[in-house]
Amino acid sequence: MVEQFLFPVSKVKDSKDPYARFKIFNEERAETNEKSASKIRIGKGYLYGHEKKLYREDLERELIQSKFHNFSRDFSFKIFKKLTDRFNFPKLMGIVNITPDSFYPESRFTKLDELNRLYLCKPDIIDAGGESTRPGAEPVNPKDEQSRLKFFFDNLPENDIEISLDTRNPSTATMFSQKIDYINDISGFSSSKMMDIARTGKKKCIVMHMRGTPETMNSLVDYDDLIAEINMFFFERVGSMLDYGIKPDRIIIDPGVGFSKTSEGNMSLTANAISFSIGPEVLFGTSRKSFIGKLTGSNVQERLPETIATSLHLAMNSVDILRVHDVNENRNALIMLQQLLL
Repeated sequence: MVEQFLFPVSKVKDSKDPYARFKIFNEERAETNEKSASKIRIGKGYLYGHEKKLYREDLERELIQSKFHNFSRDFSFKIFKKLTDRFNFPKLMGIVNITPDSFYPESRFTKLDELNRLYLCKPDIIDAGGESTRPGAEPVNPKDEQSRLKFFFDNLPENDIEISLDTRNPSTATMFSQKIDYINDISGFSSSKMMDIARTGKKKCIVMHMRGTPETMNSLVDYDDLIAEINMFFFERVGSMLDYGIKPDRIIIDPGVGFSKTSEGNMSLTANAISFSIGPEVLFGTSRKSFIGKLTGSNVQERLPETIATSLHLAMNSVDILRVHDVNENRNALIMLQQLLL
């Protein structure tokens, strides 16, 4: 159980006085009047939140009281670096769906020439999945998932692109373990079997937040405090993974845009991306998702400009990996922004 966790709500504004504001949740009431305190439910009780100005040394002391206690010094340095950086050029993860029903048809790969076009874009990472996890999607039998993915892994060229496997099934991760660098698990490594595979195989772990399953997640969108509750989840789950022996530099957190959140919630996650700078690397996947269409009215084929806008914002808020459909277009926009900020 999480007894204390915290996350930033602002960046460092003055390098001569390098502090940032954090929100700290614990069992102590933030204010005398309980009704005016920020709070989230945990079991039968509540954790109460309050904002506090912290310097790096203060942050380290606060992290010692959390489930990240063994890595408080390392994490505090990493967090403050992100809070002072003006721009971070993220890794680009290209999406490969070996599925008939993923929400963006152009991401469905069934032919070798389609894969070759993606390889030519030279993403830093390729994320391959054999099961659609769009809202309402039914689960796929792991054998069918593996059969689909075999096409991808049988046609992997020799290059320096890292490979991520998008799966929630330990048997699938085991089958392709020798060919992958990352496991991208939408169930957030809730399975000890998946943690075993990651630890013994020394895989990087993408830990995503989601309530329920793709079938049920759209009915599980009510939160007391969306950003706080997702961060509480990460302190609990990542803390368990650290205790399990998975090294902190192999853990990446993903707030799960589009998974058990409303359109307004997805906008809030993206707008407040800096609040997920809590120690591990951070991944965001906003590419062409429905919350964009809810705002602008564009259909999935038309959402590239809005996607690029989110990518630029996320790069200015220290996100480490962007999971995208359009690698070249996002990269070129990031290159331009980087030059403008020099």
